[in-house]
Amino acid sequence: MVPPGEVIFHLRHAAIGRSTHRAGTAGAHLRYIGRRGAEWHTNQHQTPEKAAAALAIVEGGLRKNGRILDKVSAALPRCLTPEQQRGLALAFARRVCDQGPGRRAPWWLAIHWAEGNPHLHLAWHDRDPATGAAVWGSSTRGSTERLRQAWEDTLNEALRAAGRRERADRRAYARRGVPQRPTRHEGPGLRAMDRQGKPLPQGNRIDRNARAATDALAEALARAPERAARDLARVGVRLLDAALDDRPGAVR
Repeated sequence: MVPPGEVIFHLRHAAIGRSTHRAGTAGAHLRYIGRRGAEWHTNQHQTPEKAAAALAIVEGGLRKNGRILDKVSAALPRCLTPEQQRGLALAFARRVCDQGPGRRAPWWLAIHWAEGNPHLHLAWHDRDPATGAAVWGSSTRGSTERLRQAWEDTLNEALRAAGRRERADRRAYARRGVPQRPTRHEGPGLRAMDRQGKPLPQGNRIDRNARAATDALAEALARAPERAARDLARVGVRLLDAALDDRPGAVR
């Protein structure tokens, strides 16, 4: 469960290289994220298939240990409208891949409007085609943390522009002193099984998340029952406020 007043912060960064992946993996990734039903954006004026073919040419010209593609997946906040989510995704792509003249990377963005789980997939080749200069510096130390910072900043800018009170915080709960255990990503497939009442596999993430939340609540009540009761009351008020804010016709 996300702490009151916050949105889910989820960003995963990985890379595809010539020495670490089979030939054609980068192109297959673009075809996968751009599959039917995805909303596709790019600064290259290419379909997913044409983008994959162009990337194969780039791959063939790289040195043996060359980095072909960087890829990021990130959760889009459900409190924003689809139009606002789209603007957020595009703003992040440009923030990462356009560092000014001579440092503009080819990028490909797919938005997946999964029910209850809207998210983006951003991929880019971290070299300016004209100058050969590194753009984000994805292979340098600390590049993932800089991506997390950029996503947090872009998220909060979008939330402020939308007039939302929620904010994003990339820091771990323990680092912030939040008495809450982090949960594991459950995924749309597992959630669909749960909604349909189907038996879930043993040790599934939904049950593990529920146990973690129950254990955390029990620990808080045992440690300081009066304070825990006050905190629970505050959470209830905030959840009610959020629900009222999301009503059709609500004044924001």
